[in-house]
Amino acid sequence: MLNTKGYNMKNALITEKAIIASAGLAAAVACFAGNAAWAATTSGTWANPSGTNPFAWTTGGNWTITSGSGSYPSGTDGVATFTNPGSSYTIDIGSTPITIGSVVAGFNANKGLTITGGALNFATSTGTPSLTWSSTVSGPVISFSGLTVTGNQGLTITGSPNFNTSFRTYGNTNWSGFSGTVALTQGNWDPQQANAAPTQSDLILGGTDANPSTDTAKARFGLFGGRNQTIGALIGGSGAYLSNNSSSTATTITIGNNGDSGNFAGNIGQHTAGQPTGTGVDINVVKSGTGTETFSGTDTYTGTTTVNAGTLAITGGLTGGGAVTVNTGGALAGTGTISGAVTVNGGAINLVDGSTGTLTLGNGLTLSSGSLAFEIASGGASDLINVTGGSVSATGAVAVNITGLAGFGAGTYNLISAASSSGLSNLALGTTPGGSFNYSLQSNASGEQLVVSAVPEPATLALVMVAAGGLLLLRRKARA
Repeated sequence: MLNTKGYNMKNALITEKAIIASAGLAAAVACFAGNAAWAATTSGTWANPSGTNPFAWTTGGNWTITSGSGSYPSGTDGVATFTNPGSSYTIDIGSTPITIGSVVAGFNANKGLTITGGALNFATSTGTPSLTWSSTVSGPVISFSGLTVTGNQGLTITGSPNFNTSFRTYGNTNWSGFSGTVALTQGNWDPQQANAAPTQSDLILGGTDANPSTDTAKARFGLFGGRNQTIGALIGGSGAYLSNNSSSTATTITIGNNGDSGNFAGNIGQHTAGQPTGTGVDINVVKSGTGTETFSGTDTYTGTTTVNAGTLAITGGLTGGGAVTVNTGGALAGTGTISGAVTVNGGAINLVDGSTGTLTLGNGLTLSSGSLAFEIASGGASDLINVTGGSVSATGAVAVNITGLAGFGAGTYNLISAASSSGLSNLALGTTPGGSFNYSLQSNASGEQLVVSAVPEPATLALVMVAAGGLLLLRRKARA
């Protein structure tokens, strides 16, 4: 029979608490051992080891530890520093994943640093992880090759304030476990193979935020002929460049893969010796994803532009002369200038943005199918497609959709202006603002207009009918 006297119960309770405490401590120890975020943070500087490449990151003798208790840099907020290496080094992560907050490299000679093998996880307790390099000479590079890059806080990359040193990534760099925005605040990033940048991340050039008007630092994402890249939204200020370094082979950049929106105020163009951009064999741009990408700068690339999904808004200028095609699911927008021929192939030109404006096309417009969207406003103002070169040709059915802004009324609104046109009878009125108005399209040799006429009020209509009846009666009496 169980003894329930207080003494025995007290000891039982003490024993139970001790067991619970021991189990809790064991669980905590196990959690600590299995959770990298709990690991102690260690920072260190590369010690220029003797031997041959590649050198192991995890070899303690390769580092001078500057803080923490480990033998090599690791842990959330850890910093790995490579100061003026006397030789070019390849650092092998090895089979043990390394978590690090920052990688810093400084060069005073034309040397290179390559990080390879295993997994490098970027993590900080606050802010954004970073990769930074600087150089007093031209030529040094820092490279990721054969590396798995992970982390969910993005990455801020800062290089030398010129285009003579670079960060290079190779196609065998695996970014699939990485998320967040990548910001190249200044310097040069040269992907060396196709899709060597994170395809799911937005790319900011020349700053760290999404406001191009405040970012003026020089930063370049350098493409190479045939090494096509896919990114999320493209964001950049006036000092940002996206260029093709090849003199003979075009390359393609696909923008918007993750569905995000961005504003790029820099220049997309061909790289020439001594200059970040120029003209020549160039870049093809593909817009994908559901977001809106705005090109608000002057872009000189001569390749094609294809809008497959979402919206490409041109508020600056596409001056290179390349053809623009808007496919089903895509839309072209904006109030800028496009010097190349534009074809709507199942997609849309959508100028609806809350105010009237003009999209200028310098080499003709072909409408094979799809839709056009315009706004009309007070005083006869309207959105306008102004075709200053070439002609407008509608070869298939195209819907014309109208949005009314405050104060619009009866009148004639110019929608398309061109020196010559053909097939505009294929345009058909789609949605309208409704109200007490009738809407109709009228075509002429120089474009397309919308005619808005007021519907008579019922009382006015009744008077008209009475007057018409009276007139008819008088005519009958006169004949009698």
